[in-house]
Amino acid sequence: KEGSLIINRIKNQKTFEKVLEKIKKNDVKWIENNVKSIKNEIESKSEGVFSLEKNVIVLKGTTIPVPQAVIKKLTELENAKQPILPLLRFWRKLSLNPSENSRNDLYEFMIKNNIPITEEGDIVTEKGVSQKVNSFPGDLVDCHSQTIDNSIGNFIKMDRSKVNADSNQTCSYGLHVAAPDYVRKVYPESIIVECIVNPIDVVSVPKDYNATKMR
Repeated sequence: KEGSLIINRIKNQKTFEKVLEKIKKNDVKWIENNVKSIKNEIESKSEGVFSLEKNVIVLKGTTIPVPQAVIKKLTELENAKQPILPLLRFWRKLSLNPSENSRNDLYEFMIKNNIPITEEGDIVTEKGVSQKVNSFPGDLVDCHSQTIDNSIGNFIKMDRSKVNADSNQTCSYGLHVAAPDYVRKVYPESIIVECIVNPIDVVSVPKDYNATKMR
């Protein structure tokens, strides 16, 4: 029923045996209190990002389930005493991306290419750029059109409607960034810069490039 909690006997043997003992003693109050405390613990550790609803960890205030891959990674980080907030913030932002395809494809992109994220949960990618012709050193532009200012520190944006959302179309319109392996292979002679991307803004991850670039 609503508010119930499933405990996996194999993965949580000690907890399972403890709860089973309380069930045999009909200690309902203890069970209710601990189910509530587990939910509170999830919300506390995630700083209110996640919650437990109907046996499923969700983004708090929504019905969006958290993928098992994310939960697994969070568990690994916690066991290793590593910070978990960057990943929580990443998932919160990704969950707000209006495209379901982008939400699914982006996490595959992250895992496959071991993409780092910032403290704020944004993605750290790379891009090959060029020195602007007849300009001062450090005046950087995109390699394709040579018109978009890609100088260090610049905030570059484009309306979402102007970016091709079809992941089956590879080279198409939109701002592009990619995984380091792809960038350094395709742009060996170019200047390579790091780009910080908000997961909300990812429109598509082209399939033909084996999940190594995105728009």
